[in-house]
Amino acid sequence: MSSTALNSFRLGPFAVEPLAGAVTGPNGEAQHLEPKVMDVLVCLAAHAGEIVTRKQLLDTVWSGSAGSDEQLTRAIGELRRAFHDSPGDPQYIETVPKRGYRLIGEVRLAKPAKANTGAPASGSTAHPYRIRLVLAAIAVLALALVYVAFNKTAIESAPDELDAGDLSIAVLPFVNLSNDPDNEYFSDGLSEELLNLLARVPGLKVIGRTSSFSFKGKHADLREIGGTLGVKTVLEGSVLKSGSQVRITAQLVDVSDGTTIWSSQYDRTMTDIFAVQDDIAAAILDELKIHVRTTPTRRRPTEVTEAYVQFLTGRASLNIQQDVKNAETALLRATELDPDFAEAHELLAHLY
Repeated sequence: MSSTALNSFRLGPFAVEPLAGAVTGPNGEAQHLEPKVMDVLVCLAAHAGEIVTRKQLLDTVWSGSAGSDEQLTRAIGELRRAFHDSPGDPQYIETVPKRGYRLIGEVRLAKPAKANTGAPASGSTAHPYRIRLVLAAIAVLALALVYVAFNKTAIESAPDELDAGDLSIAVLPFVNLSNDPDNEYFSDGLSEELLNLLARVPGLKVIGRTSSFSFKGKHADLREIGGTLGVKTVLEGSVLKSGSQVRITAQLVDVSDGTTIWSSQYDRTMTDIFAVQDDIAAAILDELKIHVRTTPTRRRPTEVTEAYVQFLTGRASLNIQQDVKNAETALLRATELDPDFAEAHELLAHLY
């Protein structure tokens, strides 16, 4: 059996080719999936019919600390779009509340089509039931090989945390300096955006949101925080938002001695918020002497600034404040302001 066959399988009427990163629908339309999105699908397929926890997926696909809940949620959303699946009436990927996800579609090894040769040879003694057993065993083995191959690649490509102490960072929640306490959600959301942006940099160890935000509201020494989280550097800052104007102050601190490596202040309008995020990320990479082919940037998920503010508010309310009611209100507002805001719809579906 060819290596292509071993690395291909079918999910219902869809043909999945992990190595090519492609999903082909029943009508022949092909879609390309990002590597991490395909890794999530392979992991779910290897445990088809079983519940795979969010932690299992994060540990397997992102090797633990490099991943985030938002990245996983986005990956699941991309898979559902690829399979034209609905979270409310799933045919392939089922959300198990407070636990994880389960692949409920039929998974089987993709087999090349064979020409019809008519009746079986007169000397044939193969029993159809045994044939099905053999094919099923091959399918299970193939999926296991695919899963091991992808998991091995992810582990081998992950940076050695012990040898990359200088390339590690924790993004602490930015402090809200505004008089309006509602802006607390915005500053938290901005911090999480920066964390997710930096997490996309190869070779940079970024501590996850849950660990970083556990220090929210605490006045601990940065050297102590760095030691607790096991990082060399910490990013902290503040946000002052007034109407459409925003002042963002950020500084990168070396936790070994508490000295400031870099700091900057940005006075911008809310329409420039994406550019500010990109500027901060680029400055940090420059100071850490990380040279990457393409500096990560935050694509514009919406052109409606207020919709983005509501999205940040909703996500921070859900992920950080655990305020489900406020999260729902903000996300509904975001989708009203921009009905095409896909990330807001996706997070709202995840909330429900």
